[in-house]
Amino acid sequence: MIEKISRFLDDDLSHDETLHLLQTIQEQPELKDALKRYAAVSHAIKTDDFLWIPTDFATRIQQTIHQTSVEDLTCQATDSYSLQ
Repeated sequence: MIEKISRFLDDDLSHDETLHLLQTIQEQPELKDALKRYAAVSHAIKTDDFLWIPTDFATRIQQTIHQTSVEDLTCQATDSYSLQ
């Protein structure tokens, strides 16, 4: 089925195969997720709209979260609420 999703994105399925695939995707949520992933990869391959992130991106986010104290978050939330 994954091969058919790939062929669908490449516009390489017959009309009947396309209809069958779309019906199957509606019935199986995991295939909807697969279609989304394959569509994203296909888009990234076919266009220049691909963003490269540094290899330490997740580590830097995690460090920032750990460095932010609960008190800081409470103050930010209070300040945001008072502005409304």
